[in-house]
Amino acid sequence: MTVPASFTSLRDLLVATDRDKITAVQGALRVLSRADLNTRLMRAKTVVQAASDSGRRVSKQTRLSLWLFNEECTRRGIPPVFRNLAHPSDDLPEQVADFFAFDLQWLSARYPTHQPLSKQWRGLFKATMFQAAALFVCKGNYPRFDMWWFCQRLSLTGDQQREMHLIKRATYRNEVDRLKAELPDVRVRLGHAYHARDSRYKTSDHAATINRRTNIWFVGSLADWKPQRTANLYEAHTGETISRQQVANVISQIHRDVPEAKPKRKR
Repeated sequence: MTVPASFTSLRDLLVATDRDKITAVQGALRVLSRADLNTRLMRAKTVVQAASDSGRRVSKQTRLSLWLFNEECTRRGIPPVFRNLAHPSDDLPEQVADFFAFDLQWLSARYPTHQPLSKQWRGLFKATMFQAAALFVCKGNYPRFDMWWFCQRLSLTGDQQREMHLIKRATYRNEVDRLKAELPDVRVRLGHAYHARDSRYKTSDHAATINRRTNIWFVGSLADWKPQRTANLYEAHTGETISRQQVANVISQIHRDVPEAKPKRKR
């Protein structure tokens, strides 16, 4: 990937923008509902994806807005994998750098004490470094090196990679794609199983119960069915808090109704 002379880094873009304007936008985003924030992200995704598909650069205003939307998601504890982001084009360095920054910012906020094994990569999770790190990555290393190389240099765990949008091995990317593809069918199966049960075990809001089980199937699969991690991911994904015990109960129901979801025992 060749970086053009007109390349504008996200850091330079933020420096060139009036600080009061940024503060005002940040304040407005903080009071938005989760649904309204998702709507803004979806609109930005449409613009970015269209530019990516046609090989066009995204406007500075769109880049700035998307950065602030993602910054607000990080503040709320929503990992990049749940932000429904577009897929940047390898031929557009500014897009790639921005999306690296989204992931790195999440890592800097979520895992501030994490230390990569590679000495030259240490310190990249610091809040003052991740934008520069994203620029460094795009100017000299990507796509010359595959994502597994970045994951290795950053010493990312499987759980950390599952939270990323861009910086993760193909195994985890394929896992998310598979789950999203299977989700509609699983929702139908869980709904049929729920309605077939004795009425004594049903709730007053059937749709909400089925939706909750479907979401727990999705995040539970990403959490290796660990109850507490599933509960944490469920809250990040939906904004709804649920106890570890509630999650454990729903997991047992899911494994009963969708038996192939149950993890195989290791010998």
